[in-house]
Amino acid sequence: MITIPAISSDSARQFMREAARDAGIPENQMRLVLEPEAAALYCQQKTVVDDNRLPVGFKYVLADLGGGTSDICVHEVMEDGKLREVYRATGEIAGGTDVDDEFLSFLKELVDEKKKQSLPAKIKESKYADKMEYLPIEARLNIHCDLMKLFFKPSIDSIVNLVNEILKECAGDIDTLLLVGGYSESSYLMDRIKSEFSNMTVVLVEDARLAVLNGAVMMGWKPKNIIQRRSRFTYGFAVNEPFIEGKHPESRKCIVDGQAWCYLLFKKMIEKGQIVEYGQTFRFKGYNTAREPEEKHEERYTLLWRSTRENPQYCIEEGCSMVGEIVKKPPPEGWPDYWRSDTHLIVGETEFTVKDFNHTTGQEYKAQMNFL
Repeated sequence: MITIPAISSDSARQFMREAARDAGIPENQMRLVLEPEAAALYCQQKTVVDDNRLPVGFKYVLADLGGGTSDICVHEVMEDGKLREVYRATGEIAGGTDVDDEFLSFLKELVDEKKKQSLPAKIKESKYADKMEYLPIEARLNIHCDLMKLFFKPSIDSIVNLVNEILKECAGDIDTLLLVGGYSESSYLMDRIKSEFSNMTVVLVEDARLAVLNGAVMMGWKPKNIIQRRSRFTYGFAVNEPFIEGKHPESRKCIVDGQAWCYLLFKKMIEKGQIVEYGQTFRFKGYNTAREPEEKHEERYTLLWRSTRENPQYCIEEGCSMVGEIVKKPPPEGWPDYWRSDTHLIVGETEFTVKDFNHTTGQEYKAQMNFL
């Protein structure tokens, strides 16, 4: 079980999988899981709200606040212990190490080597002179509470802003915020969160810093479709269709064998925000031609595209990018003049698999999408 932050890109996820494989972990013994999802599964087993376990239909925000990242997800408890995303898992590069960075920056500024002064003199000239003091006998620097809070401010502000943005997008009765991760155990952070979200029930989950670890172990024993997710992008295949005057732009027009085609249309399979789950398959039926001799032994390609838009029409639009391909080699005798094919987009736990079936030649092609 390899956990990854919610903000990990498709290429980062593939990199993790390939790195694990190169380290000797067999593909069939490896699972990538999103950290907030692992934490959510743990919370479902451990969390009590109003003296009750989380019931079916209960919705909550879960904030996994770790060292480097803060991952936020919104889930609804379903039947059979399954979870459904109300809002897609997202996050920020904001966590406990940001507090360290702010503190180190403060120290570097305070003891700047360019200033040839004693530490007490540097403190006296500092803009924070009234918020700290140096005790020479004990060789100790005392930092007042107000200054310490400033080290926490950037990361906590980022977390608060992210949660507020998500809550605005989630209509409905969500009044519970669950906190997990090592950073969530900071008493000052907890006070700030409770103050900022005073209208919500804020719960620090038991053994918060171990929530992801324990949840990942639990997920190893659960069905892979335990969580229904919302797609982060719109996904589809690049296809060519007969050109229709007045509907398709002239810039996309291509003449093949005397036939006018519109090429690189975005054939949508999954829409951004759509609920998907492990094993779900989306199918596209198409047909292909290779009438000319020079086409008989050319490689063909199945291209998977994604878009930040909900309904892209063409693959060249802003927000669209190609994320994978299947290279299809012709049979020894060459492609037939005409053949039918089925292309399947199959949802994995964190990645997609694409299969292409040639019903005329019987060939089958399969590939996990290469996002690197």
